[in-house]
Amino acid sequence: MRDSERPPDPITLISDLDLAYLAGLIDGEGSVSIGYTARGLHQPTVNVTMTHRGVIEWFAQLIAKPVYIREARNPRHQTQYSVRIEGKRAALLCERLLPALRVKREQAAVVVRFAETYRATDGWERSLTGDIYATREGLKQTMHRLNSRPGRLNTPATAREVRQSIPIETTE
Repeated sequence: MRDSERPPDPITLISDLDLAYLAGLIDGEGSVSIGYTARGLHQPTVNVTMTHRGVIEWFAQLIAKPVYIREARNPRHQTQYSVRIEGKRAALLCERLLPALRVKREQAAVVVRFAETYRATDGWERSLTGDIYATREGLKQTMHRLNSRPGRLNTPATAREVRQSIPIETTE
């Protein structure tokens, strides 16, 4: 099927109001990261996990993804529901959410920059040129620094240095 024949990605159809709500949901309950797949490939990921099933089901329906359920083993804990979106679709979601995000804005900007390294012929990441692979590894390290707790940074870079290395357009 040609790209022109495919239906639009549901992420491109999300209303501005829903995007604003999603931004708050991801800022508060979500995570934005770049990790490795089982095959050792870099992959951006957006994940939201919480105990309110209705909100997670709404989010999953909005982006056409399944809801994952983790039953609580301890009777004092509640069941958790989550939605996970990965790869190019995670980058598309971050790009759409970028103007509305506050807490996870820098992480979303890293994911958008990561998406700029995609090519139509990617396939296996190991076949990528060294500079693209190095760029991806650098972005993964930047994401790691952004997502690390203050006392746990293993690198000399401060949060300010990380922020300055990520160009973010402001609407203010």
